Amino acid sequence: MTDVKLTATGHTVLGILSFGQALSGYEIRQWARHSIGHLYTTPAQSQVSGELTRLEAAGLVTGTPVAQDDRPDKVVYELTDAGADALADWIARAPVPAPVLKHHVALRVFLGHAVEPARLVAMLEEHRDRLLVSLDELETYSVAMAGDPSAGHSAVVADWIADLQRGDLAGVERTLKA
Repeated sequence: MTDVKLTATGHTVLGILSFGQALSGYEIRQWARHSIGHLYTTPAQSQVSGELTRLEAAGLVTGTPVAQDDRPDKVVYELTDAGADALADWIARAPVPAPVLKHHVALRVFLGHAVEPARLVAMLEEHRDRLLVSLDELETYSVAMAGDPSAGHSAVVADWIADLQRGDLAGVERTLKA
């Protein structure tokens, strides 16, 4: 086992690579954005690139240059056995902190006495529209992953996050009526 201390981004990168595809840093970020981005902060491209460098130096991933016809070569990364072990160890043994909710809309509504009510309504409607788009994306993802054994628990988590977002949507609707 390596002595490298992994960040949340490092664990995210290992987790995405654990699905068995060789991916470039850009592809890893896109994967994160479209999957875990519904439940966790998506790392910036620079964070993914930095972590890939650290993970490769620690022997947790391997990078392979791939030639592209019309663009510069790219490097695709795969999880090593040591990387798989580090991911499994983190999932199984690391302390699990309580979730931290950073709900910018709820915070602004809480402090909404400082602005015109129409601004709060517009903000809530915008948030409602984003939730509806996200719920559609989660439904599409869940259906696509439902019969795919390589998806692991991702379809179940997509449903879980959709439930949370439906609760958020109900709260928005209640607040709009208040």
